[in-house]
Amino acid sequence: ERCLIACCGSGVTMETNSAPIIFGNLLLNNEETGIAAKLSSSPQILNNWIAGNSTAVDISYGASALIEHNVIKNGKQGVKANQAKEIEIEHNIVEAQSSAAFYFATSTTVTNFTGNNVVGSLGWYVYLGGGYMPDVVATGNWWGTIDRAAIAAKIRDGNDIPPNSRQNLGRVVFEPFESAPVQEAGLLLPSAANNW
Repeated sequence: ERCLIACCGSGVTMETNSAPIIFGNLLLNNEETGIAAKLSSSPQILNNWIAGNSTAVDISYGASALIEHNVIKNGKQGVKANQAKEIEIEHNIVEAQSSAAFYFATSTTVTNFTGNNVVGSLGWYVYLGGGYMPDVVATGNWWGTIDRAAIAAKIRDGNDIPPNSRQNLGRVVFEPFESAPVQEAGLLLPSAANNW
């Protein structure tokens, strides 16, 4: 809590059977990841300011995570999950990602994805990849517009895969979506990250 982790290869990394609460930190300009969880770890990532990292949050290889009330800005990928068990993503602000705000791959299960403000990404808002991905229900989010076609154009899922492809990708269900920014998204007060 209340740590500044900046300009490292990776910020915080968790492995096998750890379940920490990562709360109220600044994770800035780390070359690879701001926060990474692997191999049966299950962190709660709450109320952090994560900016300028190649990947802000990377959950993979059997890990689970609750990612809530964070601000994730100015990176390549916001939240990346590959072979993750259960991911909950609620009330975050994710903006200005050059590749994808959310990247889900290879059997990742997203159990709750709502109440987020996802805006200003040059790349995809949501990208499904890998050999198999189930459907992702991402309703109740603000995508920076009320134009359904503009939102759909920033989502790469099974709708974008040719029928003869070897990939088996689900769909991202994004409707109904919010018609204005979610007021509850972002850092909660009081937060250590607000006091830097």
